[in-house]
Amino acid sequence: MNEGRFRRAQQDGVVAADADLDVLIDLMAGAVTYRDPQPDPPDAAEMLRYLTARPA
Repeated sequence: MNEGRFRRAQQDGVVAADADLDVLIDLMAGAVTYRDPQPDPPDAAEMLRYLTARPA
C-alpha cells in the first residue's frame, strides 16, 4: 500500500481530508491478509473489486 496514493486520493476528495491514513492502510492490509490465504484465494481482479466495493 502506498501512502502517496492515499494522499492524492485525499487531495482529489475521494478520501476524507481528516482520514487517518495509517489506520486506512492497516485496515486494507488486514483485508488483503485475511482474504489471501483462503482455500480458493481471489485473483488480482477479484481483490480489486473487493477493495473498491462500496457498502450497500
